[in-house]
This record gives sequence, structure tokens and C-alpha cells, in this order.
Amino acid sequence: MGAADFWNDPENAKSVTKQQKEIADLVDAVRKTDEQWEYILTAIALADEDEDAADELRSEAAEQAEAFESRLRALELGTMLTGEYDHGSAIVSIHAGMGGGLMPRTGRRYCSECTRDGGLRKGTA
Repeated sequence: MGAADFWNDPENAKSVTKQQKEIADLVDAVRKTDEQWEYILTAIALADEDEDAADELRSEAAEQAEAFESRLRALELGTMLTGEYDHGSAIVSIHAGMGGGLMPRTGRRYCSECTRDGGLRKGTA
């Protein structure tokens, strides 16, 4: 990005800056996950040392462990969805089944979730 002619090719520049942002976001997510893990370990160690605050610290560690698990699952899912075909298009079709009355609202929710991250270019609910 520091090369003098980098911005002369807008498509390449856009691609490179997008990759840079994705990598920076991943590094940030891993760093936050690691910090959360360290916090949990510290809370557990302190609970073992301080009997007066042990229950409160263990409770806090348990809450943080649940949040940690969610964060770790999100990272795992992100890992599974990256790769050679990750940036390709996808077609998603939702069929009503027995709960057909909820489909318009459910379809709007899915479209909303997808467009929030800029992933959906065209959708109807």
C-alpha cells in the first residue's frame, strides 16, 4: 500500500485493503478472545486464594466462560466459512413448512442480518 503506484489500480487497491481489514479484524478477535481467557484464568486463581470473594469470582468466571465459548464458536464458524469459495455468491431459499405464518418476518430478519454485514446484494422477504 505504500508503493507509489498502488492506488493507480483501484480494483487491486480495493481488494488489498479489504484483505487487510479482514486480517486486522481476525487478529483483533483472536486478541480479545485470548484476553478473555486470561481473565477467566485469573478469576479462578483469585477465587482459590481468596475465600471471602470465592463465590463471586467463580460466578464471574462462569459468566465469562459462557461469553468466551460464544466468542470461540464465532471464530470457529468464521474459520469454517473462509477459504477459496468464501467470497463467492450463495443462494439461500427458506421454505415455510408448518410455521408458514412466520415466514415474512423470518425472511426479513435473515435479509436484515445479511445486509448488516454488507453480504446481501439483493433479497426479498
